[in-house]
Amino acid sequence: MTSQVIDISMPLNASTPIWPGSPGFSSRSHLSLTAGDVANATLLGLDAHCGTHVDAPRHVVPAGATIDEVGLTALVGSAAVVDVSGSRAIDAALLHACEIPDGTERLLLRTDNASRRGMDAAPFREDYVALTPDAARWVTRRGICLVGIDYLSIQRYDDPPDVHEILLGAGVLILEGIDLRSVTPGCWTLVCLPLRVTGIEAAPARAVLFEDGWHA
Repeated sequence: MTSQVIDISMPLNASTPIWPGSPGFSSRSHLSLTAGDVANATLLGLDAHCGTHVDAPRHVVPAGATIDEVGLTALVGSAAVVDVSGSRAIDAALLHACEIPDGTERLLLRTDNASRRGMDAAPFREDYVALTPDAARWVTRRGICLVGIDYLSIQRYDDPPDVHEILLGAGVLILEGIDLRSVTPGCWTLVCLPLRVTGIEAAPARAVLFEDGWHA
């Protein structure tokens, strides 16, 4: 029987929400069949943190690994999708109460973000749900190698960069801007492939989940 496959990537277009001050995403044709060219070809312009993307340690750690240096081990494998909806912030006590299985290496958090009106399209909203610093420390103590969230940042809008620094400083990759609306909480197989751009701190990614046998 074929496993169910769910694309949890955010579409990139003019309606994609972007971080304040970011140039976001753009595209324009530079070759066109209708103009008499031999093919269609498009020029893309985008922030490395636009849409669904992976943050590597270099994002906040001066000598940290760049996106091409992190490898694929943390980005492919079993992942726990956990529903923390109903909470305005994700703290350590909440994660502990979720009874996340021991040995979880990849943690994807489904919050109220995607279900709230306007969270999946521009304009950017500052009231999204994200981690507190004690939750980030909880993640690092559990040996988790990747944590994902369903909006553009793993930390709350008005917070200092502690959450990014705690996670990336411990080598935990951050997957931001995923869409978990169609995903049942439980165990899945994640395949997340950021663009292999050299020497930078992040890259857009296509992320999908495959059924992994059991659901909560």
